[in-house]
Amino acid sequence: MNYPKVSISVLSYNSREFLPSLFESLQKTTYPNYELIVVDNASSDNSPQIIKEWQKKQKKKLKKCNMK
Repeated sequence: MNYPKVSISVLSYNSREFLPSLFESLQKTTYPNYELIVVDNASSDNSPQIIKEWQKKQKKKLKKCNMK
């Protein structure tokens, strides 16, 4: 079956407490053709670091915007 590409866009601002559950949910998805786009809005917590650490563990490429 041919699956159209789906883009999942996430706007993050000081989201460190929510990012782990987001990433856990994405790992459970069965839809094979998606991309994740994360836009960090100058978070002052460690959200950018959490996002970068998650990216290192993934086979899918993460599109990042405004990441320090």
